[in-house]
Amino acid sequence: MGGGDPMKYLREHNDRFWSFHLKDVVADNSRDTELGAGTVDFRAMLAMVGDIDKKPCVVEHEGSPEPMESARRNLRYMRALRF
Repeated sequence: MGGGDPMKYLREHNDRFWSFHLKDVVADNSRDTELGAGTVDFRAMLAMVGDIDKKPCVVEHEGSPEPMESARRNLRYMRALRF
């Protein structure tokens, strides 16, 4: 939603990342959605990060009508993600 290309930034500045703020958005960037349900390729993005298992990730999903269920779905997605 910020308008940048996270993959490009990660390629250019990979050594600067020590934590991650993750969110996914729908195709027209009008709202957030659960991880894996939008446009961000988290598998490809997180595979680029060295020592990802040692770096904290914060998941954001603004505007969910069911915040706790959304958090559960995001957690299931992250636990199942392989790269």
